[in-house]
Amino acid sequence: VTATTGGEVMIVGDDFESLVDTDTITLVATITDERYKFSHWEDNLGNNLGADMSIRLTKAQMTGVIVKAVFVLL
Repeated sequence: VTATTGGEVMIVGDDFESLVDTDTITLVATITDERYKFSHWEDNLGNNLGADMSIRLTKAQMTGVIVKAVFVLL
């Protein structure tokens, strides 16, 4: 899980390794620089995963995928 300039990501939930494939984990984006706004979540293939500042994904959805919180300059 990564974030572009302007914000960071918090992972909410249990230790990833202890989860089974159908368990979910919540990712929460936070703005760390007021010159930026949250845009969306995307995976390493460039797929847009949603524009809410928090997202719930199953362990299976996150396995082998890099999820990035994208922030854009205002």
